[in-house]
Amino acid sequence: MRYRHLGASGLRVPELSPNTGTFGGSGPLFGEWGTTGPEQARQPVDRCLDAGVPPFDSADASSDGAAEEVLVQALRGRPCPSATVRTAPAARTAGGRGAAPRRG
Repeated sequence: MRYRHLGASGLRVPELSPNTGTFGGSGPLFGEWGTTGPEQARQPVDRCLDAGVPPFDSADASSDGAAEEVLVQALRGRPCPSATVRTAPAARTAGGRGAAPRRG
């Protein structure tokens, strides 16, 4: 895995970070992206961990939290001391929870 420095912060971040947007697949937006359940998610999660690709990127708005639940279920039972889950609160849109609006 290759890392880069994040500006002048001194932090090193991986060049790759798998996103869990297709996990769960509920709601009008995320249902269109995919409906990956725990069993389906296990294979790509295992491949990422075996290849040393951490962390997983998730957000509480991804399928109203279902994406994070699917990720946890896919990680369950796997020895993965290096697995990192990065989550961020989602921005609220005019319709309630959802993807952050695009800027610029």
